[in-house]
Amino acid sequence: MSFTYIFVAHSSADQQVAHRMLAFLESRGIGCWIAPRDIPLGQQWAEAILDAIEQASAMLLVFSSSSNESPQVLREVERAVNRRVPIYPVKIEDVPPCRAMEYYLSSHQWKDVFDGDLEEKLSQLLPTIIEHLEISTPEARHVLEEALRRGQVIEKRQPLEPGVAPAGAGEQRSGLRRRWWLVIPAAGTLAVAAVLLYGIGGGDRGGSATNGSSDTSVAAVADTLPEPTSIAGDLSAGPVAGMTFSYIPAGGFVMGSPDSEQGRDTDEQPLRNVRIDRSFQIMTTEVRQETWEAVMGTDPAFHASEGCPVENVSWEQCQAFVDSLSRLDPDHRYRLPSEAEWEYACRAGTDAPFYWGSDTTEAIVSEYCWYEANSGGQTHAV
Repeated sequence: MSFTYIFVAHSSADQQVAHRMLAFLESRGIGCWIAPRDIPLGQQWAEAILDAIEQASAMLLVFSSSSNESPQVLREVERAVNRRVPIYPVKIEDVPPCRAMEYYLSSHQWKDVFDGDLEEKLSQLLPTIIEHLEISTPEARHVLEEALRRGQVIEKRQPLEPGVAPAGAGEQRSGLRRRWWLVIPAAGTLAVAAVLLYGIGGGDRGGSATNGSSDTSVAAVADTLPEPTSIAGDLSAGPVAGMTFSYIPAGGFVMGSPDSEQGRDTDEQPLRNVRIDRSFQIMTTEVRQETWEAVMGTDPAFHASEGCPVENVSWEQCQAFVDSLSRLDPDHRYRLPSEAEWEYACRAGTDAPFYWGSDTTEAIVSEYCWYEANSGGQTHAV
């Protein structure tokens, strides 16, 4: 199961439009990478963005007056050009590119979406992207079949340089190959947070951490290991559109919290060394309601809203969900993780109470998560 994904370059002012584009593309079987959603826990933003561009099969540039003036967006475009990553510039405002943008993109064909329905305009671009990147998901094949049925011309874009094949076409990106996955749903009425172990063949032995032990071994998977070229934060696609997972390497960490940590609970003790013996994959977001409905046929969420995490589900329903994933993808096995695997992934190599540090003031916490003080009692888009 190779994974082709598009890096979505946009300014912070265009975040809402960028996410509309992302949702449209992912619903058609085209994987996307966007910041900050897909930046691995604990990784520096600049490093994550550079890695994502290097491994992307193409870049979708959301172009506006804001991105035209953004040094960050310009650096991303420059990186893509230098790495020979194909760029699809999409104008959401009728503004001419600045000199620097014109320098990098003068030979590119632009797509204007500012004078019509955004999704309708993007649908015209879909067949070209799918054909160009040789995307073979069921959703993508359906798009091509519909385009051919309507007689729509599918034009392959030219490489950035004569004789240079588009990056990602007909190949697998390094670190984005078959590997183990794991799906983690929360119990009760909480939103389903997904982590997934994904392997070739059977064997889904789950590990556990015993509070009284000083060095607990957690066997996450039984046989096939990820490829040695994989690095922390590598992305892969799941069996359902919109599911993206991040690679978590094997390693050790100190589980629990010290007595001196403010706000700690008694069930977070004792501190103990835990070893994660096998690498695994963690989903980059909670399971969306659309994903749950695609697998299970219904949306049980109390706060029903597009893009929001599914909630109001029991542990038994979560077990049925992972079992259904295994049936959808019979070459691989899915299971719940151990508590140690979950904490190991969340800590992301840090030892502070939160991966961003120890500051729990509302101004800081609101930059990283939805919680009681800023959520308004509602779930929000993942």
